[in-house]
Amino acid sequence: MIRVLVSEVLKGESFPGVLPKELVKLPYLQEIDLTRNYLNGTIPPEWGSIQLVNISLLGNRLTGSIPKELGNITTLASLTVEFNQLSGVLPLELGNLPQIQRLHLSSNNFTGELPVTFARLTSLKDFRIPDNNFTGTIPNFIQNWTNLEKLVIQASGLDGPIPPGIAFLGNLSDLRISDLNGAEANFPPLSNMKSLKTLILRSCNIIGQLPEYLGSMTKLKTLDFSFNKLSGEIPSSFSSLSNADYMGEYPHKYPHSESCCSNFQSMPNPIHVRSKEGRKEKKGVLECMVVYHFNLSSQISKSLGGSPTKFGQATLPPKHLSSWKPIDGFYTERARKHHHSFTPVKFSDDRTVEFNHLSGALPPELGNLPLVEDLFLSSNNFTGELPTTFARLTTLKDFRISDNHFTGKIPNFIENWTNLEKLLIQASGLDGPIPSGIASLINLSDLRISDLNGSEVRLPHLSNFKNLKTLILRSCNITGKLPDYDLGNLSRTLKTIDLSFNKLSGIIPGSFGVLSNVDFMSGFLAMMEVVFHVEVKEMMENDGGSYGEYEWEYCNTMDPD
Repeated sequence: MIRVLVSEVLKGESFPGVLPKELVKLPYLQEIDLTRNYLNGTIPPEWGSIQLVNISLLGNRLTGSIPKELGNITTLASLTVEFNQLSGVLPLELGNLPQIQRLHLSSNNFTGELPVTFARLTSLKDFRIPDNNFTGTIPNFIQNWTNLEKLVIQASGLDGPIPPGIAFLGNLSDLRISDLNGAEANFPPLSNMKSLKTLILRSCNIIGQLPEYLGSMTKLKTLDFSFNKLSGEIPSSFSSLSNADYMGEYPHKYPHSESCCSNFQSMPNPIHVRSKEGRKEKKGVLECMVVYHFNLSSQISKSLGGSPTKFGQATLPPKHLSSWKPIDGFYTERARKHHHSFTPVKFSDDRTVEFNHLSGALPPELGNLPLVEDLFLSSNNFTGELPTTFARLTTLKDFRISDNHFTGKIPNFIENWTNLEKLLIQASGLDGPIPSGIASLINLSDLRISDLNGSEVRLPHLSNFKNLKTLILRSCNITGKLPDYDLGNLSRTLKTIDLSFNKLSGIIPGSFGVLSNVDFMSGFLAMMEVVFHVEVKEMMENDGGSYGEYEWEYCNTMDPD
């Protein structure tokens, strides 16, 4: 009997070395799976002569470009090269793969536009390109991929807008697009996507109103429309989304309602929320979403340091939300009944102008507020650098500037804000690196920085942050190893970690095994298991912790199954 090798599977064996071109001598070979090893070098072009069905090289240290010869493998159904250091433009020849169903290219250094030949990949079911350096816009030829079930384009380098051809992808169950530059556009046409379970359109320059048809997508489990410029009312149809259990970042867009919309089991059934004053109240999920979509208009001026700011008229809550109540007293009962003369409650220690269309540079005079504790400037069109006078705001406890168009770097004078408990700098326009002075902010319980351009940097020193509950350092050009003394020391308080879309390397420190209280890791467990070759569940359970339920926001994009 003649035995032939049809499958070469060596997953997670920590093998060093290079990819063997000698596999070409195995003419019956159909599968090469070398996932999670320490292989380096390039992909052998000789493999293009083997009639392979599956190539999986996920989580290695491969460099160079994808050889054009792989386009000759007409039997290839799956190509997975995620989490390597591959670079260059994608070869046109990859468009010659008539059987390809899975094309995973995430977390490399690919450049250039998506080849026009990809329009022929009509068998595609799963296409993922996050965390790359592509150029150009999302091509409209994706409308040809009518069999597609999963599309992930996050921090890919591509510009928007989302093309109208996406309307033809009626079989999608998982759609994730984020971090798009380019022109503004209305909400994309998704009404044909009856099977959608995950819908993430984060920071995509989407304007206008949410469409009514979203409420008919009853299979939806996860929604994230954060860091856009949506306006108008919440559609009444949203009350039908009873299966949804996660709405990304709606809570943090509104003061003091962080837990209002996260982890809810049914909607619009009420859930408990602790207010700023410590009261325990019931809030419905839709109720929280309303405040996100208020479209106020006003002006910011140097007089902000004196009398309370006047606001214009506001879009009131939808009529179908009859039980709407003000959250933390920010909107008064009078405002709800007599909205034509709507004015927020007077504040003294807070400066809150989030979710407006304010623009221009921040006046240096804002640095003359000796008692200011909360300064919320998110979701406007502010430009320029943060005023140097802000170095004097030493009473600050909560500073938020997400979703703006600032320029310059995150200033090191934030080290003066030693009373700070919450710092949000997400999609602000500021560049990195994260300044070293952040190590002085030892009272922080909530640190969220994301979407930074600029130079690469090591993970900032966080070992003194004894109260930290939420740590989001997403897409911050962080490189190098995870320090053993930092995150492991936060085991008693840390609940949320997101270090996704960075370039971390090395092994997972043993101290991470004590993070038993963490109940949300976005994209991070995937790094641990796929890139660092660690069995996370076993590591945590052996240390006495509970694995719990984790939000696999980015991990799902790396699951080869």
